[in-house]
Amino acid sequence: MEVTIKSEVDQIKWNQALEEPEYGTIYQNTYFADYVREILKEQPIFITAKENGKIFGQLLLFKTCCFHGGVYDKPLGSLMVKFFMKIKPLYHWYFGPVTHCTEEGYEAYTKILYTVRMMAKGKGINIFSCYPASLRRQK
Repeated sequence: MEVTIKSEVDQIKWNQALEEPEYGTIYQNTYFADYVREILKEQPIFITAKENGKIFGQLLLFKTCCFHGGVYDKPLGSLMVKFFMKIKPLYHWYFGPVTHCTEEGYEAYTKILYTVRMMAKGKGINIFSCYPASLRRQK
């Protein structure tokens, strides 16, 4: 299974792929990414797990900083967020990864989370406030 990491994606393809799994959520779509990017000044990162061209899992990850909640709406807040992202960055997400309820989906789920962990470890970034998606295996 191949995991890809992008800062931009085809919105239609990304959002359509979210509709297939049982647990797709608005907190993982591109419209939410646009909102968070514009209003909260966080950087969306799109992670996809595919096998033979078929998407089995997706995660909309956000890069921000530890002091984000206290500075983004202050005067010069966006500059402060950029500064703190360099010295105290963190990753977080809401209700993801979204995967199919299959063995491949379970594999995608674990590979995506492993990828995030390795990205964070390699760049000295903390992972914080992650709300996982539900994941049930088929019987």
